[in-house]
Amino acid sequence: MSFFNLKFLVSFFYCSISFLIYTLLIIMLFKNWKEFKSAFFHVVIADYFFNLLTWLNSMITLRLPNGTCKDCLLSNLFASLGQNNQYTGGFLYICYFLHFGNAYFQYGMVTMMSLNRTTSIFAYFLYEKIWQFLFPFSLGTVVLCAVYFTRTILVTSPYYVYNEALDMYSIKADSDILSAYSNVINFMALSVTSSVILNTFSVLKLKFFITSQSLSTIERNLLFSTIASSIVQCAAAGNTLKMSGKIDIFRKCKLQKPKLSVPPPNRSISKYSTRTSCPSLLPFFSDFLTISQPYILILMSSKVRLEMLKMYFGKSPKVGVFFVKSLEPSNWLNSMITLRLPNGTCKDCLLSNLFASLGQNNQYTGGFLYICYFLHFGNAYFQYGMVTMMSLNRATSIFFYFINEKIWKFSLPILTLLIVIVMTIGTRTILSTVPYYTYNSALDMYTIKSDSNILPAYYNVIYFMAFAVSLSVFLNIISVIRLKTIQSKISTVERNLLLVTIFSSIIQCFAAANTFVLQLDPSRTSMLGQIAQVVLPFASDFLTISQPYVLIFLSSKVR
Repeated sequence: MSFFNLKFLVSFFYCSISFLIYTLLIIMLFKNWKEFKSAFFHVVIADYFFNLLTWLNSMITLRLPNGTCKDCLLSNLFASLGQNNQYTGGFLYICYFLHFGNAYFQYGMVTMMSLNRTTSIFAYFLYEKIWQFLFPFSLGTVVLCAVYFTRTILVTSPYYVYNEALDMYSIKADSDILSAYSNVINFMALSVTSSVILNTFSVLKLKFFITSQSLSTIERNLLFSTIASSIVQCAAAGNTLKMSGKIDIFRKCKLQKPKLSVPPPNRSISKYSTRTSCPSLLPFFSDFLTISQPYILILMSSKVRLEMLKMYFGKSPKVGVFFVKSLEPSNWLNSMITLRLPNGTCKDCLLSNLFASLGQNNQYTGGFLYICYFLHFGNAYFQYGMVTMMSLNRATSIFFYFINEKIWKFSLPILTLLIVIVMTIGTRTILSTVPYYTYNSALDMYTIKSDSNILPAYYNVIYFMAFAVSLSVFLNIISVIRLKTIQSKISTVERNLLLVTIFSSIIQCFAAANTFVLQLDPSRTSMLGQIAQVVLPFASDFLTISQPYVLIFLSSKVR
């Protein structure tokens, strides 16, 4: 039995990464609002919040049920929420209402972007004044349309049903939703048509009636980003319209035969198979419409792209290293599953039955726990590799301070990729194991183990730790020695960042030493080994969360 099917895992992975980038983009806009204070970016920010609401809501109404097969872990949950169940209450009503209503928000915001670009080209001299009133009016109109045309959903009783053909669950209602569905289709058609017409007018006006001096390059690039968003809108709408055609065919044929096993009469097999594939593609088209905006803006607008790089990677590439290091909270989240929660659960604790049910030869451990156990080893490469990269960055800034920035424009992505490759090769054997939880009566807690030999992967981690710690110590020593000879040429900020790196290396040494003790006593029979096992989560925590404290304490500029 697995946790979810592959489609959900893939979708959740790229959506999570995309919303991280999306959020960083919005933070950058707020941070540099004086430079991006225009009506277009008001629409972009509003679109972000609507897209975030859409994605979170679709986890309940679309992604989680569509990602749960008959034998998946949540199958019993969705089966219990079937027709005439006693649990479905107001919360699912609202989610099902938003399941339809969010389509108005998504399509309406893309059309608003197209309208915004059209007014900026046709009335660029008073465009901002127009949108002081047009933005709240347009936003209010979209919200009112969503509420009014979807109001019939609130009188339905939503529930989950299993689809045998696609081996997944989906949400349905006990009454006719076709009126609300037809309203959504009509709004999509109107929205897509309006976007196409507006973009066509904008391009014609830009090409034949406006000189290159009248409109800035930024405005042109924003028009191109809007056109790209409209293309995505058209693709998603096309998939939905094909599904609409499939529903009409089914309704007509249902009166003649209880079940169709062959394509309907006068329909080609290729057209019929295309329609049957549309429900499977629906989550991906919805994803693409939801998460495409940050990629389009970063790709099409050089100003947005440069400000993103400047803010998160900084004028000096050393900031890029600290930014990559700041991604370490992902280690903490993964260790909640593989280390902290099981180590924090005693025999009589609330989660004891859960971890006991996930013991050896259990039926639930699937691909998700495989990935977590793989990252349980792999994250050590990231943690120790990043500290070593910081030491190398400080060394190059002291030895080659005149070309340090140019060096790290290439070194940062190459070294990051190298760590990922080394991690994958060194930990690859973990993917052939079956992880499970076991109870340690001596320490009264649960730990994660596997049914096969993990020593090769474990030794690879130990060797990498030893190499990373040794290299960090060596780089820090030669940096300090070199610093003594060129005191007048290095700024106070650079000196403080070297101290930050040295403290991070000291923490790295402490965590590595604790791991080496565990390696000497794998059965945890000695007092020292048991102490190291208890200290392990705290050492890992200290290595993960120490960076902000060290930076704030040692760098007056950061403080």
